[in-house]
Amino acid sequence: MSVSKTLCHILALLLLAPLSAQADTLRNIKPGQEVPAYSLRTLDNKTVESEKLKGQVVVLVYLSAEQKSSESAALSAHTILQERRHKDVELILVTADVAKTDYFRAWRDRAEVHEPLALDLKRDLYGQLGLIVLPTTIIVDAEGRLAHVISSYKTNYEHVLDSYILHALGEIDDDELQERLHSEVFERGRPQDRIARHRAAAELLRTNGLADDAERELQTALEIEATHVGARLDLAFLYISAERLEEAEALVEAVLREQPGHRRGKLLRGVVLYHQEKLDEAEALLTEVLLLNPDPIYTHYYLGLIAEKRGDHAKAAEHYREALKRTLRDHAA
Repeated sequence: MSVSKTLCHILALLLLAPLSAQADTLRNIKPGQEVPAYSLRTLDNKTVESEKLKGQVVVLVYLSAEQKSSESAALSAHTILQERRHKDVELILVTADVAKTDYFRAWRDRAEVHEPLALDLKRDLYGQLGLIVLPTTIIVDAEGRLAHVISSYKTNYEHVLDSYILHALGEIDDDELQERLHSEVFERGRPQDRIARHRAAAELLRTNGLADDAERELQTALEIEATHVGARLDLAFLYISAERLEEAEALVEAVLREQPGHRRGKLLRGVVLYHQEKLDEAEALLTEVLLLNPDPIYTHYYLGLIAEKRGDHAKAAEHYREALKRTLRDHAA
C-alpha cells in the first residue's frame, strides 16, 4: 500500500472515530472522582453550596452568554426535570460571563427558566473542573462524585441527559444505560418541545422582519397549549411592534390575572400603557419593573421615551445612556 493511501486510511479512521465519546470528558476530574467543592453567588443574590447538595443528584450546566447551544442546553435540562419530575435532582446553571447578567436575566424571563444561575466570578470552578467546551453538562451523584459529562449540545441531548440522570439515581444499571444510549427511541413530540421549537422559529422570523410568519408560529404554539405564558407574551410583544395594542393588552392582562407578579408581563404592560399615552401609569410600572430587572435595556429605553415626551431631556438622556451602556456591555467581545 502506498504512503498516500495509508495516510488516507488513517485520516478516514480519525474522521470516523466517535468524537463525542472523546470529547465528553473534563480535563481535571474523572468519573468516580469527587467534584471540587464550590460556593457560588447566584443571579438572584443567593448562594449555592455543593456541601448542602450532598444526597441529591446535581446537574450543572455550564453556559456561555449569547450562545444558542448554551441556551438550548439550559432549556432542555429545565424541560427534562420539569416533565420527568425526577426526585432528588437539582439543576444549577453556571456561567463565568459575569458581565452579561442583563442578558441572562432577559433570556431566563423570556425562556421561563428560573433555576439558580450561579456566577463563577473568577473562573475558579471552570479551572478546577478543566472544562473543554461550552456548554458542558456535568452530572454529579448523591455522594458528590462525577457521574457523567455531556460536552456541547447535540440533537440527542435530552435523551442522553435523561439516561444519565436515571443512571446516577440508580434507577437503571450500566447495561440498561448502554441500551438506552444506543436506542433511537425518545419522545420527540412532547408538547413543551414542540412549543419551544415554534417559539424559537417565531423569534428568528421576527428578527428578520417576517412578522406574519412569526405570528403563525406563535399561534401554532398556542394551539398546543392555549395558556402557555411564554408564547402568549411573545405574541403580545409582536402585537406591540405592529401597533395592535388592544390584542397585546388582552394577552398581557390575561397573564397578569393568572400570575400578578410576572416580571415580563409587567414590563409589557408598562410598554402598552406608554403607547396608550398613559404616561404616569407607564412610568410607575416600568420603574417597578426596573427593580425586578427582567430586561433593563428595554425598560430604560421606554423610561427614556416617557421622559422625552414630558420634555425632561436630561432624564431621557440618562435612561438612553443606561440602555446603550448595557447594550454595549452585553455585546462586548
